[in-house]
Amino acid sequence: GDGLQLEYEMKLTNGQSFWTQHFSADEFGILETDITFLVIFFMVFLLSCYFAYNLKGRQLLHTTYKMFMMAAGVEVLSLLFHCVYWGLYARDGVGSSSLKILGKLLFSVSFLVFLLMLILLGKGFTVTRARISHSGSVKLSIYMTIYTITYVILFIYEAEFFDPGEVLYAYDSPAGYGLMGLQLLAYVWFCYAVLVSLKHYPEKQPFYVPFFTTYTLWFFAVPVMALIANFGIPRWAREKIVNGIQLGIHLYAHIVFLAITRPSAANKNFPYHVRTSQIGILLSSPKGGEGAESFPHHAYGNSTFLGDSQPNFTELFSI
Repeated sequence: GDGLQLEYEMKLTNGQSFWTQHFSADEFGILETDITFLVIFFMVFLLSCYFAYNLKGRQLLHTTYKMFMMAAGVEVLSLLFHCVYWGLYARDGVGSSSLKILGKLLFSVSFLVFLLMLILLGKGFTVTRARISHSGSVKLSIYMTIYTITYVILFIYEAEFFDPGEVLYAYDSPAGYGLMGLQLLAYVWFCYAVLVSLKHYPEKQPFYVPFFTTYTLWFFAVPVMALIANFGIPRWAREKIVNGIQLGIHLYAHIVFLAITRPSAANKNFPYHVRTSQIGILLSSPKGGEGAESFPHHAYGNSTFLGDSQPNFTELFSI
């Protein structure tokens, strides 16, 4: 009379392998990629801690280096949450969306901290000056606020309008294009800041020339990657390819900074020459005003890394 009443459950999988069973074609390899980069970034973070220990012992652990360490540490946390999310997803095909969102938020925080550090270094903060001018601080605050708001809009847009079935890339949205525009604006600011710093401190070329060259590539890598992803990569392969490229770009940026700031006497690119204990003296200098913000001229600080058996007479005459 009433016909059949059936309850059934369908489980569609891609084979029986843990690495592919619950993943779609565009997600193959993401978990393995994230695990690999997690290990590498963790090593980068540990190395930065070791360098920081050496820098602190020589009173050269400046704010900008601490920002780099923060960016690297947050990147590690981001990758950890992503790995946990994809691991759970590989197990049950569902995962925890909150873990994925948290991972993305931390990834964005790491990027923003690193970007701010680059602009500050370009302006000479902790390299040629003890602090940023009031107007410069206001501009930076406004810019970073706009950047953060745009990121928030991107997250909201992704949550509300992205259809997972369409396999859309995060930058393929108005907010994503806005982020690319802000990135290019940051590069223009970065260029101007570096040129001004070099004009007043030409002896800092060993640091600023490789710094500017390598991070010019980094600034353009993100917009170029986004454009290629949007128009050149098939949708079925987009997520896994973009994930690997994006992490590779971040790793490039961190390794370059680690290399040019390594505390070694052989490092001719080392940026810092004023000790952290001297900054307070400079800021309280009787000269006052803008003059007190600027560091004394010095090529680079690697002379402080001479062995203990070698006396460094230049330190006797430092401020």
